[in-house]
Amino acid sequence: GDPNQLRRVVDNLLANARVHTPNGTMISVRIKSEKNQVILEVADNGPGIPPDQIHRVFDRFWQADHNQRDSHGLGLAIVRAIVVAHGGTITASNRIEPHGAVITMTLPRQLTPSSGVNEASILRKHAVIAEP
Repeated sequence: GDPNQLRRVVDNLLANARVHTPNGTMISVRIKSEKNQVILEVADNGPGIPPDQIHRVFDRFWQADHNQRDSHGLGLAIVRAIVVAHGGTITASNRIEPHGAVITMTLPRQLTPSSGVNEASILRKHAVIAEP
């Protein structure tokens, strides 16, 4: 696998949890190994994701907070592309106790070197690129 791209996934998940929750929100990261896969879970005790919107979390240009001027709504779409390119899956859910959002990424334990997985190829797949 591409360690830089996988680090980007974790960085993005942590940044999203920090940006989209109130100050003082607890964010936890759990990593566990099961059979032939590794599972990474980023959870917070913030307000969670609106239930009617949770299916859109990984869509391009979707934003939970439409007032956020710094975001283009591409972060989680790119995260999903990186995870899928590494043979994994990623899901979003809400928990009830304690309240909050949970993003769960599952990757195969034995990653093969990613051929052709780079930022440019991921952005081409998941962004609208204006051509002159």
